[in-house]
Amino acid sequence: MTAEPPSEMGMTMGEALDAQPNIAAEAPKSAGPGASAYASAYANALENTAANGHGNERANADASFGALRTLVLPPRERGRILAGARRAGEREACGLLLGLRQAATTSVARAACLENVNPPSSGVGFRLHPVAHLRWERWAHAAGLAVVGVWHSHPGGPGWPSRADRAGAAEGWSHLIAAPGAGGELHLRSWSVVGGALAEQILLAGPDPASPILTPTR
Repeated sequence: MTAEPPSEMGMTMGEALDAQPNIAAEAPKSAGPGASAYASAYANALENTAANGHGNERANADASFGALRTLVLPPRERGRILAGARRAGEREACGLLLGLRQAATTSVARAACLENVNPPSSGVGFRLHPVAHLRWERWAHAAGLAVVGVWHSHPGGPGWPSRADRAGAAEGWSHLIAAPGAGGELHLRSWSVVGGALAEQILLAGPDPASPILTPTR
């Protein structure tokens, strides 16, 4: 599934915003984070065009929306991440996202839980176990998959990347964070690097793989 700009009667969101200005405020509320991000990108592009006297606000906004990417996470793998985060308690849990990337969509086939080797004395942060990282990377290659991202938890919140997360974020990868919401329940949000900046991804539930995904042997 490829993320496309929301449309109305075959129009892109940019065209819809031009035709009905009030849709900028209304569409995000009903269409979710993807439309909200697109409308923000469009508004920013409009401001840049007005300030600089050049640019294509609609094309720029369309490109920004597409670059946000969609992350498809099956329920089973979502469960693995949440279980790993709960087991870690107040310590950050972490792991890899293994799957396939096609156009603007990344599909996760396995969310692997790895040991956080960051010293507990450091307080916060995570570092993936290097040997386990290599083992999963080799396994993914043998299975026709690739490492498409990394996940970790923020036990005390918030659900967006910290300064350290932003500094270490790799271009082309999904960076998924498990953090407690207002009621204490863990929620997942994912981010990707777009033009050197982190932008939130559209997180979708997908079907579990038809066959079980095995764990690499030692």
